[in-house]
Parts: sequence; C-alpha cells; structure tokens
Amino acid sequence: MVELRKAFLPGSISGRKILLFATSMLVAVFALLGISPTAYAADATWQGNSITYAQKQYIKTGNAGSNDPRGFAKDTQIYAYVEPIVSGSSNPTQKAHLIYFAPGTDPTKATTASYVVYDYTPPDSYTNPSGATQITLDPQPANANENTTSCALEGIGWIVCPVTKFLAGAMDWMYGILASFLTVRPVQTSQDNSLFRIWAVMRNFANIVFVIGFLVIIYSQITNAGISNYGIKRLLPRLIAAAILVNLSYWICAIAIDVSNILGNSIQELFISLRNVLVGREGNNWDIISWESISSFILSGGTAAVLAGIGANILLGGTITGSIFMLVPVLVTVLVAVLVALLVMALRQALITILVIVSPLAFVAYLLPNTEKYFEKWRELFMTMLLLFPIFSVIFGGSQLAGMAIIQNANSINLILLGMAVQVAPIIITPLLIKFSGSLLGRFAGMVNNPNKGLIDRTRNWAKDRAENQKARVLAGTPRAGWRGAATRRSQNIETKRRKREGWRAANTALADAAWANSEEYSKIHQANQRAALSKEAGETAAQVRFETAKTTNAALQHMDVEARAAKLNLDVTKAKVDANWQELMAGKRTNENLLDLEALNPAEVSRRGIGNYQAYRNNMVEAIKQASIDNNLEKRRAHSAEHVRQEDMTKLMLSDNLIRERAKGIDPHGADTALANAVAEDRTAFGKSVEEAKHVLKHFNVSAEKRADLLRGETIHVTDSSGHPRDFSLKDTFITEAAIEIQMKEGSFRQREDIIAESGKGGKLYAHRTTIGDEAKANKIGEMAAYFGGSAIDRIKQGEIKGNAGIDLNIAHTIRSGKLKAAHLADMDWEAVQRVVKVARANAPAEFNAAQVAEYERNRAQLGTLAKEALTNTSLRGRVARNSLEHLQNLIQDFPPPPTPPNNP
Repeated sequence: MVELRKAFLPGSISGRKILLFATSMLVAVFALLGISPTAYAADATWQGNSITYAQKQYIKTGNAGSNDPRGFAKDTQIYAYVEPIVSGSSNPTQKAHLIYFAPGTDPTKATTASYVVYDYTPPDSYTNPSGATQITLDPQPANANENTTSCALEGIGWIVCPVTKFLAGAMDWMYGILASFLTVRPVQTSQDNSLFRIWAVMRNFANIVFVIGFLVIIYSQITNAGISNYGIKRLLPRLIAAAILVNLSYWICAIAIDVSNILGNSIQELFISLRNVLVGREGNNWDIISWESISSFILSGGTAAVLAGIGANILLGGTITGSIFMLVPVLVTVLVAVLVALLVMALRQALITILVIVSPLAFVAYLLPNTEKYFEKWRELFMTMLLLFPIFSVIFGGSQLAGMAIIQNANSINLILLGMAVQVAPIIITPLLIKFSGSLLGRFAGMVNNPNKGLIDRTRNWAKDRAENQKARVLAGTPRAGWRGAATRRSQNIETKRRKREGWRAANTALADAAWANSEEYSKIHQANQRAALSKEAGETAAQVRFETAKTTNAALQHMDVEARAAKLNLDVTKAKVDANWQELMAGKRTNENLLDLEALNPAEVSRRGIGNYQAYRNNMVEAIKQASIDNNLEKRRAHSAEHVRQEDMTKLMLSDNLIRERAKGIDPHGADTALANAVAEDRTAFGKSVEEAKHVLKHFNVSAEKRADLLRGETIHVTDSSGHPRDFSLKDTFITEAAIEIQMKEGSFRQREDIIAESGKGGKLYAHRTTIGDEAKANKIGEMAAYFGGSAIDRIKQGEIKGNAGIDLNIAHTIRSGKLKAAHLADMDWEAVQRVVKVARANAPAEFNAAQVAEYERNRAQLGTLAKEALTNTSLRGRVARNSLEHLQNLIQDFPPPPTPPNNP
C-alpha cells in the first residue's frame, strides 16, 4: 500500500486515465465470458499408456479373472501404483493404489473411474480395502501413442536417451551373435570341402615324415647301424599308431567337435526345459523382454507399451525414470563384457579350425619323445576349446534360470534389471572360462595320468621297466652262435663302446681336475680365495674385539650392556618365580607367603567372591589346584592308555581283516600294505614306550637279578619299594615281562641269560617273547660269551626252535659238528659256556643226526683237545682264558687227547 501510494500521488492521476482503465477491464471480462466455456480440472490425466493421479503414476496390470481375490468382476481393467517399502522396515506389507474400469469400458475414452487402496503383500495378497471413491479422468489424446517411446528424462535426456537406446540395441544384437558363436560349425567330411583340402596337404607332409622314418628303420635293421634293436622295438609301435592317427585325425577332430556340440546343446536344452517349467512355455510374454524394450520403457517414464505383456505379473512402484541411474552403468558394463566375450568366441572358432588343420602334424610330433610335448600342447588346447561350450552351457543356463526366477518374482523395475544382469553375468567371466577349462582338463589329466598312480604312465613305466630288464638281460647274456646272435653281439659291442667312452670321459675329466688342482694358476686362485676368507674373518673378529673392548672402557656402552643383561636376567627370574609358584600350588604347597594374599582385596571384591575366612578360602584354593593337577595328570594317563589300546586293536584289525585293509587302501595299489605297515609301526612304538615305562617300575622297586630270574621262570615275585609300598609281578603283565627280559639279557649272568633262551622255544614260558630275546641276545653280544650262540643260533631263537636246555645242547652239538669252533672261541668264552661244551662233547652224538652227520660230528669232536691245548699254550690266547675255564679246558685235553707233537729233527 505504501508503494501504491508512492506510485499514485495525489494530483498525479487524471480522471481520463481512470476511465480508460475501467473500460479496458470490462471489455476483457466480457470477452472471456463470450469465448471460453466453463471448465473444471479432472482428477486424473493420461501420460502415454499410464495414468497420473495425485502425482503418482499408475501402470496397467491386466484384467481381473474369475474369482478375483479383490472382488472385481471378470475383465475389470486395473491400473496400479504400489508404494515402495520403507528402507529398513521388516514389514513386507505395502499400500497398493488401484484405478479400475468396469468390464467393457474403454479406459482411453472413459471420463470416470473407480479408485480404492489395499494393504498389499507380494505377490497376490490384497486386504483391508479403504478410500473407495469415483474419480474423473480426461480421455486419452488421439496421438498419445505416438510419443510412447519419447524420452521422459529431463535435463540431459537429449543425450542420455539416444545413447542408452543405442547401447541397448547393440547389446541385443551382440548377444545374439555371441549365442551363435558358441556352437562350432560341424566339420564337413566331403573331400570338396576347403577345410578338408587344407588338412589333406598337412596330412601329405606328415606321411612323408613316416616314409622317412620307415626307411631309417629298414636301413638300421639291415646294417645294424643307426637305431639299435631296442630303439626299433620301442619306436615301431608308436610309429604305426601315429601313422594311423595322422590319416584319421580329420575324422577324430570331427567326432570331438560333434561331441562338444551335442553335449553343449543338450545341457542348454535341459535348462530351457527347466525354465519352461518355471514360467510356462509361453512364459506369460516374458520372452518379449529385451535390453532395448526395457530401456525404452524406462526412458519413456513408463509410458512405452513395450512392457504391457508383463503388467499382469508386476506392480511397479516409485519413479520409473529413476531406474536410468541403474540402467546406464549396467548397459555399459555388460556391453563391454559381451564385446570381449565375442572376440574370445571368434578367436575360439578360428583356433579350432587351425587346430583341425594342423592335427596331422600334431600326431607326428607324438612320434618322438623330444617332440611329444608339442602334441600334448595341441591336445590340451584343442580339448580346452571344445570343453568351453559345455562348461559355458552349464554356467550360462544356470544364470538364465536364476535371472528368470528373479524377473518372475520382481516387484520393481530395478529387480527386472537385476534379473537381466544375472542372465548375462557369465559373459563377463567368459575369458576366465578358457583358463578354468584348461586347469580342469589339467587336473583331470593329472588324475588319469599321475606319474605314480595314473593308468597311462603306470602302463608306460611298466613297459619301460620290462624293456630295461630285457636290455640288461641281453647285454649280460652269452650271444648265440651264428647269425642269430649277431644282433646280441652288436648290442653288446655298442654298450661296451658306450661304457668305454663314458668311462674314459669321466677318467679324463678327473685327470683334468687333478691337473688343474696341481697347476700354479689354481694354486694362486686358491690362495687368493683363502686369503680373502681369512682377511674377512680377521676383519669381522677385529671389529667384534673392538666393540667388546669398547664395552670395557666406554661407560655408555657398559651401561647399555649391563641394562640389557639385567633386564633379561630380571625377566628370567620373574618367569622362574611365577613358574615355581605355580608348581608349588599344583603340589599343594605355598612357600611364598605373599602369594594369594587375598586380604589385599577391596571389600567389594571380597563380597563378590563370597570370602569369609581368608585362611580357609586360600587353603581351599590351593587344595583345588592340587586336585586339578592330579586329575589332569590322571586323565592324560587314561588317554594314553586308551590310545595304546586303540592302536593295538587297529593293528589286530589290519592283520586279521582283509576288508579293513582294502578300506584303508584308497587309490594307491600298495595302500593296504602301507596302512598295515603304519599300523604295525604305531603299535610297536607304543609297545616300546610301555616297555620303557615298565623298566622304570622295575627299577623303582629295585628288583634284583635273582628276583628277575624267578619272575622269568614263571614265579610270582613279591617286592616293596623304599617307602614300603608292596607290589607283585608275574608273567601275566606283558610289558613287565618284556622289560625284565631286556634288563636281564643286559645285566644278568651268563647262566641267567641261558635260562631265558631255554624258555624261548615252543612250549616255553617265554615263547611269546622269543623275538625280543633274540634281539637282546644279539644286542648284548652273547655270541662273544658263547660261540655256539652265533648268527644262525640267534635266528633259531627268534623262530622258537631252541626248546629248553636240550635245545641249547643240540645247538652246541651242531656248532661242534660244523667245525667252526676255534681255539680263540674257547679262550674267550664264559667259563659256564666252556663247561657246557665239555658236557655236550662227552655225550654221544644227538639222535637227530644221520650217519653222515654223526661221522662229521665225531671227526670234529676229536679236535676239541687240540683246540683246548692251543688256547692254553698260545701266547696270544692264554691270557684271555678265564680262571674258572682252566679246569674244563684240561678236561677236553684229557677226553680228546691231541696227537703227539713230532720231535724236532736235529
């Protein structure tokens, strides 16, 4: 009003101006009333094929069917908008706003429609209808469909929309080209085919190589020069096989390509069948969805008709054009991936064609060991290229199925984009599939052709081993006479010359090394190296001396050194104190009075712990720790005992049950023996540990040699330790028995050891321990105490063949009969062993001897007196004779007098 007053000051407006203004206003009003009818704004308007009402976009979802859950009549046409789920909400219920038209009504010409709101739970639950009303609607313009694919994106839409549509169209086109590249064109076997003609040229080159190879073999066979007979035998089968494969390589490749195509297409058809089961053969028009149609729908703001076919299955909430921010990066990423995959697939097609062409040369490369690697590279690359189709079909088909499931259950345009991205995701990893298929092929080939377990290499190694054996046998054998032995003689001559060359080469190399080592130049170089090493050592030592010396004079270094040593010492002392405290607690003692000083706790902590009497609480804690330590120790021992029993049971199972061994075999042909050996080794290790523990028990109770002898004769002995704890020992305890045998065979007298051996035979009390007895007899050198316990006797002990004292006497008789008893043996033997020899020698020959053995026994027994005399008179032997043996050696001289010494001739 102030401004108005300023604009129209008193006296500045004339009456003529006021009259002119009033007249103009009246003319304008009457003009409007005359040319414009009365108009009222409608509630809803059309935008393309969608309806805008209350600033929300409603998309057609189809017509109501029979028994519609919302109560709509059949063929009621429905447009819907679904409110998006609030981020972070766990409630799946949404609000579905519906605009619907009565059956038979054309929505595009209708001026009214019905409106209602439901609580909506995907996919088809509608409850609690509310807000039902009638709304007015402007009819759809006649040219509405002409702009259905126009760009609804404001601002930069003029450039985003055409680029996006171009990318989408290119995506669909390249996608179709890529699908056609998966299947390799079947190889035509017609001789007019250009591929066949090129292959035939390569085959001819390969056959020339075979002709040359056969000529070389024939020449070598005729002249015995060039390839040896062994080389011919090794090369000829491979040559024949390669010659056949070269001329069949075209058809072999054709069959492999057909197998790849059939397998890949079969897998693809399988996933197509699964997709049809999911969405039906017609798919409810889902097959009309393409990148171009989706892009047009989004860019048009949902007005394009391209998605009308899926409207019955989806309710699109939110702003359609907002999905452009997801569409553009997805299109760019997938388009680049498809382009790369397209190039890879094109290269694959070219590679397969080239590999088919060079297949004859690849099979020729298989001929020689030095070129076989090229055949392996060709085979692996060819199989990799062919395996790509089946592998891609599996991954691609699974992704198509997963993507279709996402689209089928989508409730927003973004989920449809996600489902389509999932469908083409395998294309992104197409370059990696080649590497994957190659590694897969390599692993499969490794399993089949493992050098230790693979069938091919095992067969090859078997043949090579037999061939080497045959070669060695031929080279070591005597050639036949005449022309039949010519080849053998030729091979032996070649082998001799080869060995001669290699031998002289090695000898000359050694001589050259020796000459170089004795040369002046080598001496100079050696001295220079030694001087350098000594100089370096001297320098390092001098530097260390200077540093150590500095520590004796430099106060700062001394302080650092002392601090470091003191810190380490303090750490060690502290750790030792903590360990000692803990060990005392586990022992139930406490010498450190400050340990567990619970009185230092604050009242709140005392109350929380429920401490009443400090002394009683502390004693209970110490006792609890001691008991826990005991329990822990006992449980460890119990676990050790259980482990030992388990190992024993496992060993028994492995020894007695073939099925158990077969189960443990695995894929190793020798796995059963390996498993058995491991089980036995574990059992023996555990057994040995238990025997060592039994030795400690015997030593703890200080069991004497006499008591051990009584125990090993089968008696139960009663002993007590230094603290008065009693203990009984008997042969029922296997570990105690083993321990007593080992101790007695090491520390007992010769007679006590012989008593153990006497019980080792079949029927003896220690028969089950015969192996240990034999091992201990050998380990403690009982053969030096009694020559009749030599190596063969030790073996008979282990076999349980020395039965009682009679068995020992029979063993002595065998020793006398063999004539192996020497004067040195009699001089070194224990006196009780000499006494036993005299006793056996005085008896008749054993009844087990036959006539020839008796004669041999008598002849060698008669030499015992001579041996005894030599032991007593030989200056190098008589000093080794035990005093108690003198009487028994004299008895041998008397019983078997040596022949008189002939007089010396003057």
